[in-house]
Amino acid sequence: MSDLEKKVLGVSAHRDSREKLAKEILDNERNLKRLFELALLPDTARKSLWILEMIGRTAPLQLIKYEEQLKAVFKEKSPMQAKRSLAKIAEMITLSSSPPLSENLKNILIEFCFDILIYNATPAEKVFAMTALANLSEKEAWIKNELRAIIDRDYASESPAFRARARILQKKWDKSEAGR
Repeated sequence: MSDLEKKVLGVSAHRDSREKLAKEILDNERNLKRLFELALLPDTARKSLWILEMIGRTAPLQLIKYEEQLKAVFKEKSPMQAKRSLAKIAEMITLSSSPPLSENLKNILIEFCFDILIYNATPAEKVFAMTALANLSEKEAWIKNELRAIIDRDYASESPAFRARARILQKKWDKSEAGR
């Protein structure tokens, strides 16, 4: 077991613990690739994704530099409790406009986020996925139409968090459409 693996397994759910390890990994970038590898292993996936989420909050461009590993993590059928971190990572990397995401990575993120909205997911996962899709819809108009259809269909039966994010997105879309 490597030092990094021991540190990942030893990290707690407390934000300070996750942020400390994320900073340590960013200070020694060679560990970032290894962290992606750990995110693919059943025993370390959940905690590795917690750390990747923290890195995504502070340095999303660092994650985008490892596109192949990022794609592998999103394609992997991660543990259910890891979906929240993946959805948050999707939200964070779609907020950044440079460097642009490759078509392949965009397609993987789009599929991942729509799957979250269509299948059983927590309110937080759905909110993060909605935001990621809204960010991606700025360049891909069809995404907005599909996302609006899901929001319209599910609005009445969804959580308050879902409805609140839907209202925010609707205001944003209305404002951008009025500006044309």
